[in-house]
Amino acid sequence: MRSLLIRRQIGWPPVVTRARYHVGYETSGGAAAIVNHFCFAKACFSIMDAQALIWFGLSGGTAIFGLSLLYQRFVQKQPRAVQAGASYPMFALLMLFFALGALAAGLISA
Repeated sequence: MRSLLIRRQIGWPPVVTRARYHVGYETSGGAAAIVNHFCFAKACFSIMDAQALIWFGLSGGTAIFGLSLLYQRFVQKQPRAVQAGASYPMFALLMLFFALGALAAGLISA
């Protein structure tokens, strides 16, 4: 059985509350909602939601694609990439800029 705590306030009567054993649950409008963080050894971590994971995945995929285009053009020197001229590295740089934007969006939404 949980013990009751008396919370002192200015004024009368004193408010009797129950001890908080379920730390990590917040009540909002009468419904319990799980707070997306946990602490371990005095370090707190937050759990990323699905939107942040999608942004980070999109960022990683476009960065790998842009780097592979630059690798094909300047390291492997594939004839298709060399004949394309400046459009190959330009598209690769646009992919890398998009990857940076998706990374920023993932950091903001996390």
